[in-house]
Amino acid sequence: MISLTDSQKIGMGLTGFGVFFLFFGMILFFDKALLAIGNILFVAGLSFVIGLERTFRFFFQRHKMKATGFFLGGVFVVLIGWPIVGVVLEVYGFFLLFRTPQRCFTLSISKMNQIQCQEKTEVFLEVFGNSEIRKETEETLKHAAAQLSLSITNTLSSDSHTHPCLDTSLLKFKERDELVRIFKQWERPPSVPASVRKVWDARVRQHLGTRYDSRQGCFDWDLTMKLHQSSCGVISKHQYVKWRESGVAFEMREGLYQTANQSLLSTRVFSHRGDRVAVRGYWGDIVSSPYLSFGIETENKDLLKKHNNQHVKTAQDISEVNILALFECLSTRGSSLLNEDEPKPSTSCCQSTDNFLTDEKIQNDSPASQTHTEPEQHPAEQQTHKLDLMNLSGVKVSFLSPDSLSKLPLKSKYRNLFNTIFCSASMVHQLDLSLREIAAPDTTLVVELAKYLLDLSKEQVSGFADRVKEIAEESGFTATHNQSSDIYAVFTRKKD
Repeated sequence: MISLTDSQKIGMGLTGFGVFFLFFGMILFFDKALLAIGNILFVAGLSFVIGLERTFRFFFQRHKMKATGFFLGGVFVVLIGWPIVGVVLEVYGFFLLFRTPQRCFTLSISKMNQIQCQEKTEVFLEVFGNSEIRKETEETLKHAAAQLSLSITNTLSSDSHTHPCLDTSLLKFKERDELVRIFKQWERPPSVPASVRKVWDARVRQHLGTRYDSRQGCFDWDLTMKLHQSSCGVISKHQYVKWRESGVAFEMREGLYQTANQSLLSTRVFSHRGDRVAVRGYWGDIVSSPYLSFGIETENKDLLKKHNNQHVKTAQDISEVNILALFECLSTRGSSLLNEDEPKPSTSCCQSTDNFLTDEKIQNDSPASQTHTEPEQHPAEQQTHKLDLMNLSGVKVSFLSPDSLSKLPLKSKYRNLFNTIFCSASMVHQLDLSLREIAAPDTTLVVELAKYLLDLSKEQVSGFADRVKEIAEESGFTATHNQSSDIYAVFTRKKD
């Protein structure tokens, strides 16, 4: 069920009254007073429901200017006393606003995998960077959670086939159970979910403290004096401030972003008056923004062009281009696995081929592979019992326990195994001499630096980089000579 804010409830009421007055005015032979009232209420109600910003963006897009001119012109003509002409203009403008011939033409000439990759890109960015998502995206997330949960539970049975690309068999049983529990929360969120906006606002209040009332100025300072000074000028003020306020970074399609993104919520245990209390909320980044991951660098320099010293494209546009290219590459790699001698359906980035699907069925009496049993199941539910995750040749992701780094050298199969090691800024303390024993002779160690941790001073960022260099050298690695990046530190293993 979609929850509505007070302003949206008011907007629904105004829109309903507007439609009523428009209909009633046309019945009464185009009564200009009723039509005028209906137009005013309808436009006002629409602004309350989707917000002034989205209303403006919907009507005043460049390719909709003609339709908007007819629609708003018709409203104006009705207001000045020509109801019949005004209604005709409104109807024609309404038709132009919501027609889809260009979309249908694009669909007709586009390859199916391109369309699916575009849709997958939009869903990915929503789930990746938004605290609230659309209802359609939530359904996609639930299906993905069911598939991931099934891929884990299959490893609990020795006669089950695991997915070729995802291997969780090396995790402890309690860790796999915890993963399944998390995916189940994505698949079946609480009946009365917590308000993500309130959770986000609480984090912002805690972070800013006494500066909360002047938060707009704080947001602008972080953007212009920190991010823009760190070569992130493509991040627009409008999008960044909106994300800092609400947690919504990517609005890929017009719609209501009101459903909690369960994949960003997690549980932390706090001490309260001597008791340990579990609190479910959002504990991730509220300062740097998700635009840094995919939206500030691109090989297409046209996306970085400026006009009047302002970037023409935004970080959202660049993120969409980069993710779309990534999914197209994955789709191409998955399609190349098909055997041309056998008739198989084509692979897309959103669905895999039949030869990648396991024919295994989940038995009702097998508690290891199913968390609950039912005598009969709906066909839609039975579809989730088949793994339809994409398979990529030569790619396998194996998950290890969080405390396994110090234990890997004790097993011979991990000695001198890894050719590339990446370490995030928050995990630098895990690096020690055991890293050298599992690294291959020419291993490259990449460590994330603290450039984009905006709460740190320049001295702290520089000190962190020096400390990373010390830890890497103590672990048996040496810095590369051609390193010029202040985002990552690159090291190679010292020769014996």
